[in-house]
Amino acid sequence: MEKKTAGVVVREKRRTTTTTKKEKTPAILKRLQGDISIGLVNINEENDSIDWKSIGMKSTSVVEFERVSDNFEWKDLFPEWIDEEEENEGPSCPEIPMPDYSLYEEVDVVVARVPCRQPAKGWARDVFRLQVHFSFFSFF
Repeated sequence: MEKKTAGVVVREKRRTTTTTKKEKTPAILKRLQGDISIGLVNINEENDSIDWKSIGMKSTSVVEFERVSDNFEWKDLFPEWIDEEEENEGPSCPEIPMPDYSLYEEVDVVVARVPCRQPAKGWARDVFRLQVHFSFFSFF
């Protein structure tokens, strides 16, 4: 903030603090309040911008899973050429780490934060994005 007094500019420094602003609860979740349990995929309750505890759910379960390696690429899953004759080596199926669902109680609703790097080139062929989708749909 600047003040000009008798030809002299006085600048005041204001203290700034960084706070995480909590977003409004999504409308769909407001309708689901009550005796409902929710599973959170790729959402960290503590660092998330939505205050999940204030929504009024019976319980929330943060689904934990090992993130797929950054070295794992789309072409590893879907190669241009598949060795059907097995001339080079035996068939292999790459594995994507998945959550151990036996650790979680049954939930009524599953919410996932799907990464999106759009409009970056190849944004839809992100292996971590695919892993989050698999983790979400495997819950059912």
